[in-house]
Amino acid sequence: MSAIEIKPCPFCGGKAAKNQTLFDLIYVQCYHCQARTLEAVHERVAIELWNARISARGMPTIEAQYRIGDNVTTKNRTSVVGVVEAVQVFYRRSKGDVGLLDVTYKVKWPEGAEPRWYPEEDIVPHGA
Repeated sequence: MSAIEIKPCPFCGGKAAKNQTLFDLIYVQCYHCQARTLEAVHERVAIELWNARISARGMPTIEAQYRIGDNVTTKNRTSVVGVVEAVQVFYRRSKGDVGLLDVTYKVKWPEGAEPRWYPEEDIVPHGA
């Protein structure tokens, strides 16, 4: 099998590389912003997920709810407020099409505290 080129990160333009879990699943992750794909059994699938680019016209309605820089709050922990850092679209395994939303946001920590990443599925626009 010929090597497939891994494109730069669609969110920050940083360099990305394939990685492997302890269970031999493959994913692609950006070195700079840490955006990543879901884990896949085959290297080709993980790279194709990463390399996929969706035009604004073809994006699912649910993705349009979140944009980089939006303020968000979790449904279960309303005191946790964050700013959307990356919006990623993955294959929905049950239907085999693009459309599952994964929003990664960074909590606003007190000044001097180290920020941490929080991938969440239960977030809503802040104030909703």
